[in-house]
Amino acid sequence: MNIKTHWQRAVLTEKASIKGAIENLVASSLQIILIIDNNVLLGVVNDGDIRRGVLRGLSLEDSIKNVINREPLVVDKDASTESVLHLMNVNVIHAIPIVDKNRRVLGLHLLNEMIMPEKHNNQMIIMAGGKGTRLLPKT
Repeated sequence: MNIKTHWQRAVLTEKASIKGAIENLVASSLQIILIIDNNVLLGVVNDGDIRRGVLRGLSLEDSIKNVINREPLVVDKDASTESVLHLMNVNVIHAIPIVDKNRRVLGLHLLNEMIMPEKHNNQMIIMAGGKGTRLLPKT
């Protein structure tokens, strides 16, 4: 599996505020924030975690520590595409961090990238029109 590096846009530390987390979610558009310390995954935050925190009375200035999911679902780099997609489907999630045995972040599996068909650089032109009289016996 090709591990993308754009996951680094969605990284914060525990020192961040809830407002900072919301800004990160908007800026990265990855639907998840990886909370790390020295590249070790401490947990994840998504918009649902933030909503639940606000409903509990947290403000935007409160620490992100109050909403971190410290037991996120993770996979190792050797996990097959089928198993990752199955985990996403069963757990109704759109992103799964890829970690090594020491929980160092290696990448991020994103559902929308995994199910998107591979792009090809093929070009073709279809020319159509007319009555078909020139090739009439064959058309």
